[in-house]
Amino acid sequence: MTNESEENCVYLNKDEILAQEGDLCTTMYWLKHGKLEVFHNVDQETQEHIRYIRPGQLVGEIAFIDQLPRTATIKAVEHSLVVALEYHIFKDMMDRQEPWIKAIIETLAHRVRSDTLMLKNKDRCPHCFKRLTTKP
Repeated sequence: MTNESEENCVYLNKDEILAQEGDLCTTMYWLKHGKLEVFHNVDQETQEHIRYIRPGQLVGEIAFIDQLPRTATIKAVEHSLVVALEYHIFKDMMDRQEPWIKAIIETLAHRVRSDTLMLKNKDRCPHCFKRLTTKP
């Protein structure tokens, strides 16, 4: 993402939540400075760490692409600066692409979401987790 303007920048303080699991999404973010943590809320008191996001990486892309609720919460681990990319700009760009390009992106987003849901439910559905982690 280049040509970021001041209005597309979001400054986060340490421990500030950028996006909440379950929220609807119209924005994905590119981390310019700082460090973010992505985690899943197991219950009201327990969080399951998924990954850290470092400068140059995108976050919030799955819900952004498939327009379904967010699969995880994103929190600043330290003071951070992200550049926001709005969905309507992405959609305008995708509408100008070949249909197969859009299909690749949507398929990857669907697969990642599906795998994420299986991992979240691994205790309730051991068969699903085994299928996800076993080679054919």
